Amino acid sequence: MSVLLAGFLFSIFSVARVSFAEPFRFPAREFHRPPLFRLLPDLAVEEISVNGDCRVVVKIRNNGAGRIPDEVWSVHTPQSAGIYLSIDGRKWGGATIWGFDGARALQAPGGTVEYTSNLTVSSPSTIKAEIDLWNVVAESNKANNIATKTLSCGVLPPLVRIPPLRVIPPIRVIPPVNEDCITFNPATIEVKEIGGNWKIVDGSHWMFDFGSNRAEAEKAFSIIRYYRMNSTCYVGRPAPSFTYMLVSGSAPVGFFPGEDAIAFNPATIEVKEIGGRWKIVDGSHLMFDFGTNKAEADQAFAIIKKYGFRYSCFVGRPDPSFNYMRK
Repeated sequence: MSVLLAGFLFSIFSVARVSFAEPFRFPAREFHRPPLFRLLPDLAVEEISVNGDCRVVVKIRNNGAGRIPDEVWSVHTPQSAGIYLSIDGRKWGGATIWGFDGARALQAPGGTVEYTSNLTVSSPSTIKAEIDLWNVVAESNKANNIATKTLSCGVLPPLVRIPPLRVIPPIRVIPPVNEDCITFNPATIEVKEIGGNWKIVDGSHWMFDFGSNRAEAEKAFSIIRYYRMNSTCYVGRPAPSFTYMLVSGSAPVGFFPGEDAIAFNPATIEVKEIGGRWKIVDGSHLMFDFGTNKAEADQAFAIIKKYGFRYSCFVGRPDPSFNYMRK
């Protein structure tokens, strides 16, 4: 019987071509490695409070073991991860994480950040704060995304009505200016021909010389009478670089018919050195030339500012025999 069994087994293994010189091995099983476990962040509303300005402040922490993805800061959409507030059941609003945490303090595990809102409270109010309302961030725990707290801040006393104060306009401080002025009586001036030259005189005082041009003398005479000028002032006598006329210590005001006047803005004039010469300019408009004498340019500048002159006026251009300034 044993001989027959041995022969039967030999026949089977011969057909299967199994070698007895090597141990028999069953086909190996294939094992699939499970996917690696990803550490997740955990956004949590840790504290709700008010600051000294009675504004609601929310402290947020990343309680998880994982980092918050970069997309929270780099991808901006209407549903970006953020903090949203309600007060006494009424929706108020909030801000995105990328908006109030530009430094990414919240990104690493254990990171915290505070969001200071513009929501203010006075009397006791229930504040609800919710982080990541739209579930943008995959978290290990969503249960701590919402917190509520009743807050109050110092109640201000009722306003006391104070009568309005009388507004006093600021006093314009004008630096002291040394002025060289000669007064005269406009009612007694005359146009006279003296030694072949036409002049405006006040008694024996020769005021202005017009050479042989009687028409210009008479026009200047009319202008002085029109404005009632009673002072002639100079910068830099005996060869003045700048002259002006005053009416009882003030600038002439008005418009003489047919007047030759150039307007400028006293607020924008400047003293500038151009080509080695000191000038008063208004933008690109060259107004007065003082040669190399900066002190006289500065003095004339201060005088224009003091009286608020806005027009430079002439008789007889291009080589005027008489000039004056007015508002």
